[in-house]
Amino acid sequence: VAGASPVESKPAPPKPSEDPFSGAEKRLHLRMSLKVPIRYRVLNPKNPIPSGIENTAESVDVSAGGLSLKTPAKLKAGDLLNIKFQISPLYPPVECMVRVCRSFYSSGINFKAGVIFLALSAKERSDIDKFIRQNISHP
Repeated sequence: VAGASPVESKPAPPKPSEDPFSGAEKRLHLRMSLKVPIRYRVLNPKNPIPSGIENTAESVDVSAGGLSLKTPAKLKAGDLLNIKFQISPLYPPVECMVRVCRSFYSSGINFKAGVIFLALSAKERSDIDKFIRQNISHP
């Protein structure tokens, strides 16, 4: 049509990654790789008092908002856990309640789960953030 303005084309937005642990665009906190031992108990949703057997896991990465871990136990999205870990000997151990956001079979006998901190003190969150900022490698 004469006099019509040309249609502007916009590039398509990037497609989300297939990795269920990607999502950096949604993250509020810096995240870094960190392998430390974790002890946890699955909590009864009707009575959130630590119960059952203590399980072990290893962190994969951590942020002030949560962490991802490897464990031989199959966790389900929505599970509540009481976890204990220490990011460094320079910081006190952290014990808090978390909620499993996602979980999937990873490799060998391990599952990988992403958890968010539900009950983390301001001091613990600040310590984790400080540790990451001091130790993260920048490109």
